[in-house]
Amino acid sequence: MIDVTTHGVTPDLPDCLPKLQELLATLLPGKQAILYFPALGLPYRLGSTLDLSAFRYLCLQGDGACAGESGEAVPHCFGTAISGNFAGDLIRYADPSFSSLKCDIADVYFQNGKGNGLHLEGTTSSTVEKCQIDAAGIGLNSPNGKSLAIRDCRFNGLGAKIAPNSIALQVWMNNATLSNLSIAGWGEGMRLCGMSGVVDGIWAEVNAIALRLGVNPDGAKEILGRCRFAGLSLEANDIGIILASLQACTIQEAHIMGTTNAPSGQSQIGIVDRGSSSECIYGPISTSGNGFNVAAVVLEASDAMRKATLPVQTNKWQWVTAENALGKPPWQIDPVAKMFTEFDHCNQPQ
Repeated sequence: MIDVTTHGVTPDLPDCLPKLQELLATLLPGKQAILYFPALGLPYRLGSTLDLSAFRYLCLQGDGACAGESGEAVPHCFGTAISGNFAGDLIRYADPSFSSLKCDIADVYFQNGKGNGLHLEGTTSSTVEKCQIDAAGIGLNSPNGKSLAIRDCRFNGLGAKIAPNSIALQVWMNNATLSNLSIAGWGEGMRLCGMSGVVDGIWAEVNAIALRLGVNPDGAKEILGRCRFAGLSLEANDIGIILASLQACTIQEAHIMGTTNAPSGQSQIGIVDRGSSSECIYGPISTSGNGFNVAAVVLEASDAMRKATLPVQTNKWQWVTAENALGKPPWQIDPVAKMFTEFDHCNQPQ
């Protein structure tokens, strides 16, 4: 492991990128870059993107991402911080041809006041652990890859809470694991599509949309399949969960709280099903708080549902308790969508 400070990369530099590039030039392209950024009380500042895509294996190791609730690591911190204030990616590690890059990133606070945080593309069996990522654009973008694990991380949005310019995590799920994450202050907390994965232990608050599932990086519907969601705590978001296009997914142990602390001044919807999902099981799910302007649970009908000659129950809602303290409907169910849905131990209107 290379201590970058032994190569002149120190936080007192106005821009560490030139010295980092000198260091990287001494390493063999196509091999590995294992870099240690010791904590020295100030952030390592970058004037533009640090691109590490030339290396087949990348390790970025710090001394802890102890930035606090809202980015206290800049300008002073007790852990390791890498910061920038420019459009584009702070750190880029990408091979769009998906030729099996691998990375391990841990114990670093990343901050970009005007752009994105980490761009990881074409990686396999890679990890991001015990990091904090604060960004005005996309916090962590992984548009393709395999077996990515993101654990024990915090994401704080620094820009306007407007999607698609403010997304904490944009991930193509392919045997991915997203676990024990805190997400606050984004246009979208998660935008996910892909084939398989596990999402658990998620705390998301004060986002325009906490989870937007079955949507690709362009914002168009794309299936999210065979994913399990559990242990979701969603509070003070305008919309808790959008189910855009899911197949064979489960959502359980989810609690959604509507409050006046949402970005719009009042939570609008707890969870909404757009009517394009199949073979999914939702529940147990509960909603509480001081309410939702539209409804706690919304089930919409797709065009395909309306054109079907024989309704077939495609999704199951079980042990779902919807409450709405605003006096507006706890449930809002399109009659056509109701014919395609099975309910078990729910408090939906009959």
